[in-house]
Amino acid sequence: VSLDDKPRFSALSYVWGDQTKRKKTSINGQVFKVGKNLYDGLINIQRRISHDRLLPIWIDAICINQDDDTEKSEQVQIMGTIFSQCEFVVSWLGSGGKDSDIASTYL
Repeated sequence: VSLDDKPRFSALSYVWGDQTKRKKTSINGQVFKVGKNLYDGLINIQRRISHDRLLPIWIDAICINQDDDTEKSEQVQIMGTIFSQCEFVVSWLGSGGKDSDIASTYL
């Protein structure tokens, strides 16, 4: 999709984490292997956002061909534009740990 077409979409900002622990997920009927942290984030989003309110989500690990260095370089250069043109950004830092409740309460 061209950004010139002013598409409506959201974007996911997340911590890549350990990429050796990969999980399979299906997006629009296509199977992707993603890092565990991204997988956990997608499951969390799926549980919390009603499908009628969900916009397409731009996710770098999926929307950018990670095996193509030229494409990665081009896409990284326009990530600021991607994030500034999306309707909203979902941030995923990871699954909670023993101290995350304390931090969340403080914030």
